[in-house]
Amino acid sequence: MDPSAELLRISNESPGSVLARDRVGRSGLKKFLIGSVADKVVRPAKVPARMVPGIGG
Repeated sequence: MDPSAELLRISNESPGSVLARDRVGRSGLKKFLIGSVADKVVRPAKVPARMVPGIGG
């Protein structure tokens, strides 16, 4: 299961949704290889979406 697709599906089915997603701060090669769930959710979201720093990040 793709976490980003599931988050988008749920937010699109729920009226009045707002997405708040923490970001871990992956960068460089790790981000390139694994990708960023936050990026995959925030950019195509049809509801308001915000990225906030994660705990310790």
